[in-house]
Amino acid sequence: MLTAELIQKMKRNNISKDKEKTTERAKEIFKSATKDQKIEMETLAGVKRVSFERVYSTGSISAKLAVAMAKVMDVDPLYLTGEADERGDGAESKLLSFMESKGYKDLSKKASRPARKPRAKAKEPEEITYITAEDDSDDDGESLFKDMFDEYDDEEDDEDDDFLIGPITPYSKMTEDEAGLLLHALFIQAKYSAEACAVLNFIKASLANKCFPDMDSDDDEGDSGADDGENGDGDGDGYN
Repeated sequence: MLTAELIQKMKRNNISKDKEKTTERAKEIFKSATKDQKIEMETLAGVKRVSFERVYSTGSISAKLAVAMAKVMDVDPLYLTGEADERGDGAESKLLSFMESKGYKDLSKKASRPARKPRAKAKEPEEITYITAEDDSDDDGESLFKDMFDEYDDEEDDEDDDFLIGPITPYSKMTEDEAGLLLHALFIQAKYSAEACAVLNFIKASLANKCFPDMDSDDDEGDSGADDGENGDGDGDGYN
């Protein structure tokens, strides 16, 4: 691609073959250019506007100015130097051929090379957390859900109403389906993580104690009843 950097490397020496034609044609083309086109020509050549005005006042034009003007105004650079009588167009292939004919073959070759695509910035590797099933943790599971349970009183509450209503927390708006999904996910994690397993056991125990507070006492009574039956006072089983 023909860039401003390459154009500005060309010399300022006069290459016009016909001063009268260069004067007439350069004046006509430059005068018809818009303000933005004039600024673009100045930027490509790396010169001030007076340099282009000097072209049609003296009839002298350099390869640098001829290429810049031809590229912006879509005209054959040979038309500007008086070497062609057809206005033609400023296709890049014509501009590169013109540069080669004026001794700038190296610059023409550089401009012919395809533009390099900027290399994408390499992404930093994401940190991977591995979950192991080693059951060497002393955590009882409360740490993962500490924020959830800190809102509640640590002491047992014997009133059912307090348990049913409970304090207002960010988790109060969680739906039954959402809670079920979280619990299901925890069951899966518990298969591979000792910490998640501890959390699951903690939740199970908490739910059991709140929903079935008499479960342990019923089991104890059943066990005691069984013991009484085994160790009864019947005379038939005693020794005389």
